[in-house]
Amino acid sequence: MIDAYLNQTAQKKVTAPAVFYDGPAAASLDLDMTEIGEDFKVKIIVSGGDCTGRVDLSGKLDGSPLSEYKTYTMCRTFYSDYTYDKLTSVTTSGLADEDPIPNIKLVAVDAGHAEIVTTTWQDFACRWEDKAISYWTELGELTLSDAKVICKELIEAGDFIRLESEGGLGHQVMKKKPTTMLGGSEAFRTLLL
Repeated sequence: MIDAYLNQTAQKKVTAPAVFYDGPAAASLDLDMTEIGEDFKVKIIVSGGDCTGRVDLSGKLDGSPLSEYKTYTMCRTFYSDYTYDKLTSVTTSGLADEDPIPNIKLVAVDAGHAEIVTTTWQDFACRWEDKAISYWTELGELTLSDAKVICKELIEAGDFIRLESEGGLGHQVMKKKPTTMLGGSEAFRTLLL
């Protein structure tokens, strides 16, 4: 019943490490993304299995092609020598036919090997009402909200959301009020911004 009422689309801000691949070794890896909007090195984590093999990275930096490979004889973490702005392909040899097959994780890192975090906005259905609502804060102070958003998405206080059509940085959720059904499960939640 609530689904028909949720006739608008909002977006939730999600930050996570930029992971190109995380799964079993294969001759050619299907990358989740190839660019992240900035230059990066690649952290390669090989775990499980025999882990004797080779990983070949191909990519670009400012339009110039780059290619390198890493050969190893034990499971470990290692880093690309080159800095890329785009990965074009990653292949392995000697890993996909092991038993058990090792896992490979490719993560974007900066020059100091710290993981690079990316920001994306994920759509969710909602009912967004721009209206002032007063509520009590955790400190017992009466304050005023800029908007009320009703949704089924698991959004918590402190998260950032925005209307899809507005774009921008979004609004911080200041308070979450779940509404439960008779059986105790949550039917929807009201977010105050």
